[in-house]
Amino acid sequence: MIAKAIKSQHDMTLSFEHVFSCEIEPFKQAYIERNFSPPVLFRDVTELGRKKAHTAYGSLVEVPGNVDVGVSKDLNRDQPNVCSSSSPEHHASITRI
Repeated sequence: MIAKAIKSQHDMTLSFEHVFSCEIEPFKQAYIERNFSPPVLFRDVTELGRKKAHTAYGSLVEVPGNVDVGVSKDLNRDQPNVCSSSSPEHHASITRI
């Protein structure tokens, strides 16, 4: 969506590499896997500050480094503070970036 807008408005091509995704809810993991096929699907964003983290499938793998941009969105309306700037989830994701 963003790439199309940049192309139509500025005639520039936005290139990116999807390095990994992260989701703790199994049904959301399935959605991400089906629609985006990330190279790695991590389970818990709080583990991303470590050198290795668990995937959605239980493997312990190295967390990719040298990531320029991270995108985070909390869609859980029942817990509006889950990704607040003081939450462990936010801290873990920012620490890694």
